[in-house]
Amino acid sequence: MGISSGRVHKIAVPIGIGAAILTSSLGLLLPEASIRVGPGMGGDDVLRLAHVLLLIVGLTYSTFRYAGKHHSQLDELALLVFLTCGINLVVQLTGGARSYWQGLYLVLGGLSSLAFSRKIVVFLVALVLCLETSNWLIAAEASPVDLFRLAGLFLLAVVGYGYMARAERERAERAEDRLLRLDTGLRQLGGSDLEEDAVSPLSEEAQQAGRAEQLQRLESYLEPLVQLAAKATKARAATLLQVAEGEKSYWARLSTEGASKVESKRFDLRGSFLSAVLQTEQPVSLASATKPHRLPWWREPALVQSVLAIPIRIWDEPPLILTLEHERPGHFDENRRELAVAIAAQISEAQTLFRRQAQHYVEELELKGLLGASEKLSSAAHVVDLLRHIVDYARGVGRFDTCAVCLLAEGNEAFSVVVAEGYRKELLGKSFPLESSSWASWVLRAREEPLAIRMERRTGMPILDPKERATTATNFLAVPLRAQQRVCGALLLTRNGEPFTARELRLLRIYCNQAAVAMENAIVYERVENLAATDALTGLFNRRYLDGALERELARASRSESSLALLMLDIDHFKSVNDTYGHAVGDLILKKVAATLSGRLRQADVLARFGGEEFVVLLPQVTAAAALDSAERIRASVERTRFHAGGKRTHVTVSIGLAMFPDQSDAPESLLEAADQALYQAKKLGRNRVCCSGQVEAET
Repeated sequence: MGISSGRVHKIAVPIGIGAAILTSSLGLLLPEASIRVGPGMGGDDVLRLAHVLLLIVGLTYSTFRYAGKHHSQLDELALLVFLTCGINLVVQLTGGARSYWQGLYLVLGGLSSLAFSRKIVVFLVALVLCLETSNWLIAAEASPVDLFRLAGLFLLAVVGYGYMARAERERAERAEDRLLRLDTGLRQLGGSDLEEDAVSPLSEEAQQAGRAEQLQRLESYLEPLVQLAAKATKARAATLLQVAEGEKSYWARLSTEGASKVESKRFDLRGSFLSAVLQTEQPVSLASATKPHRLPWWREPALVQSVLAIPIRIWDEPPLILTLEHERPGHFDENRRELAVAIAAQISEAQTLFRRQAQHYVEELELKGLLGASEKLSSAAHVVDLLRHIVDYARGVGRFDTCAVCLLAEGNEAFSVVVAEGYRKELLGKSFPLESSSWASWVLRAREEPLAIRMERRTGMPILDPKERATTATNFLAVPLRAQQRVCGALLLTRNGEPFTARELRLLRIYCNQAAVAMENAIVYERVENLAATDALTGLFNRRYLDGALERELARASRSESSLALLMLDIDHFKSVNDTYGHAVGDLILKKVAATLSGRLRQADVLARFGGEEFVVLLPQVTAAAALDSAERIRASVERTRFHAGGKRTHVTVSIGLAMFPDQSDAPESLLEAADQALYQAKKLGRNRVCCSGQVEAET
């Protein structure tokens, strides 16, 4: 096995430093301060010439080593020693033996190079040069050649110092650039932007896609660290091993030699030296000069005599092991072990950041899902639509087999099933007593916090209908709808297989609380809307609602090219009823007539109180004959209705005016006017009758 260039460097540089110091010390004892080359050379000249050549070679080599990427403290010491000895030689040649401070200068330069930074040493050497030059100029006459030589020497010292400063600055910039790239990689790993997913932000597909993306980023960051570990320790190869859960097996995750040369199968951890690494949680180094080690994760036979294994533990995740291999025994000394441990700490930090990133990714998906679902809640104007949004959100959070949303009725004596999936259609909209034997009634009575129950066997209670058989689901989740410290309903989920998780319970609880508040607001809005569109006495729609409904029905009839009938009714002699029996009886008659009219109309028809004792009926998609027949039935039904007034049974009649769209008019105002004219004609002809607008126009 040959000797490496690094080992030659470590041997040659100290020898050169010692030789330079020795020749400089011997130069102090020489009587003459000159060098003769050629005939007549003596031993003193040979010594000085060897000293000069040694300094030239030493300065050149140490300067290049100092400017390189892999210089060490030994290179810095060599450069300072050679530079100090060179200046001392100049002092000897210019001052000779007359300067007794030369020995002190040499000792001062050597001690400074060991004790101070290179900048201070260079400054002291330059100061010594200036002082000695001034002493020589004062003590003896100097020729122009001597002055020129001193100026060149001083310029050379300045240039050397500038070169050293520039090399140091470039090294600092390179180190700062490496740190910047490392910091950028960590920041990208810990806080990268998340792209929008095409699937639901809470779905399992989105979470798996996000984890795969983050794992790929982690691998791209860990790979340079593994390569750096091999390069920094001068290892033949570096491998990052992943230990499985339970710490019974492991596999090769990353390697500097490439994935093609690494076995992808799992290896047994028990009985290997790696198990001792995990037990002690300390780096383990194996070095053998006689028995090479066979590493099982390499496809090709790889026999190494030095192995360094460093455990990497990250919270409660399965650990990693960083292994470094070399063919020479004892390769991983203390310095290389420290470098490898530092890089392993960097890998641990990257794994920690990755876990936080994955957790932040899931949390961000949850927040996005909550935000999007909350926006849907705010846009839902009706309670049923709002409760359907709860079911949609529950479907995005996790899987369920059956889902139902129940609401408490006023008085808290019963509950109704408003939305249901996975149940019989007959249950939808059905009410059950709150004291019934079912999970829904139990949850609404208890009014506790959300709960998830793992049912090992049949519980003996159904979910909704107490008359049904007990549920066979193995998992039950109930989330109350709570608003203003009051439970107004509950979300009920069941499924077989995996239990409901704490994450599902937490997200559904947050969303159901938001939905309960939104539901209370929707109920208040519906009540206000009903009050604004309803007549307080009769409970029918008022004139304000009628105006909007008439415009909508006319627009719909125009699009579908169908007809629309408008009936205007007026109670005959209603003023005399009020004068005879009083306004209380008059109000009773108005309510009774309104109820009679409502019982004679279809679900699509619109009935409104127009004002006083007048009513308006909209009959969509009817012919004139059908509308006339409906008006006649309404008139006859009112005439047959009896009222109690002043201890007597009496009755009232109505007169009805009929107008058709588009026959008589195609505008709301003119259609009302035509029906009013027909009503006036019915009154004129003796009341208690129906008149059509077309007949009125013909008579006119």
